[in-house]
Amino acid sequence: NNIEHAQDYDQLIDKVKHELEGVDINELYYSFKKIAPFLRHFVGIKKSLIDSLLEVSLNLKLSVKAVIPWSLLLPKYSNAYDPSLFIVSEPDKTVFLLSQFNNIYFSKIYNSKFSAKQLVSHIHEITSHDKTSVIKKLFYLGKENLHVDDSLDLTVITIPNSSVQEAHDYELHLLTNFMLDFDKDITTTNINNINLLPLPVVSKKAPVTVYAGAVVTILLLI
Repeated sequence: NNIEHAQDYDQLIDKVKHELEGVDINELYYSFKKIAPFLRHFVGIKKSLIDSLLEVSLNLKLSVKAVIPWSLLLPKYSNAYDPSLFIVSEPDKTVFLLSQFNNIYFSKIYNSKFSAKQLVSHIHEITSHDKTSVIKKLFYLGKENLHVDDSLDLTVITIPNSSVQEAHDYELHLLTNFMLDFDKDITTTNINNINLLPLPVVSKKAPVTVYAGAVVTILLLI
């Protein structure tokens, strides 16, 4: 079993290195898990990003309990297991996400807000990214009224308490807070990027614990 696990790990890392063009995997904290017999879900975050968050928290004397990418919450909030496209329209950017088995596996971000017409014109381009699965479901989070043809099952995402004026442009924050309240176990999964940090390693040469990386030491001090 250990040999099979090692081979599986090596194959996955080779695949990730190929897919993440221009990204050095050694600059990431990462982990993966099996979600289907031949499907692995890889999650990684840049070390520099999470290190800076931990440094700020140390200076402010505030503990860091979770670092959660909001995009990974959308399929779980929407209970999306089938191949799906998520579109998130924000004031300064437009995000397209492909999902399957309750996980995000592809994303594309445009640093501009799209009109409803522009959104529709990009749907075919995004859904053709992976020709091995047919996208039938479309989930949309935004202010524009979106109309698509009958080939897609459109669901407009509604986030609790987002209708009040004070929540305007903070819908994704509300989504995160709602999911944390709804499912306490989220913070124990790899969606919480804090869990990607390396675990402490016990030194055999001394009765003290030697920690793998200064960042973990900072986290434990917090």
